[in-house]
Amino acid sequence: MFPSPIIGMLGLIEDVEKHTMTPALKSEGDVLIYIGADRVGLGATEYLKVIHGLTEGDSPVLDIDFEVKLQKSALSAIQNRLITAAHDISDGGLSITLAEMCIFGQMGATIDLSEIGGNKYETFFSEAQSGIVITTSHSNLDQVLTHFQNDEV
Repeated sequence: MFPSPIIGMLGLIEDVEKHTMTPALKSEGDVLIYIGADRVGLGATEYLKVIHGLTEGDSPVLDIDFEVKLQKSALSAIQNRLITAAHDISDGGLSITLAEMCIFGQMGATIDLSEIGGNKYETFFSEAQSGIVITTSHSNLDQVLTHFQNDEV
């Protein structure tokens, strides 16, 4: 284990039902959507460490302004019950996030990444900042996409 900065936080959530969301997949047929920054870079990732035995590269850069917009937009979507699940992307990247959402929900998912360009290893394993996977029902899909596009995330 390498040294990393740790931030401890404590807060009060006035209405847990309205202001929180679990990462578990909830319903068959829900749509999974990635919202956030480009999945680029493999520096300092679990992928490099576990697969290649390398502990090198720079940690991902954080665009704090974008991160704030993303978090506010996600919270608004949660409060308006537009989404059914949300999970950040961190250790292990998109691949681990999707696996955890399936495990928490005790169901599988069919994922189509055929339209994703660029490096597939980065798409699957980048630990770039400012990324969330959300789910929504088919009936809310257009509204969710409009919501996040209007917030420019």
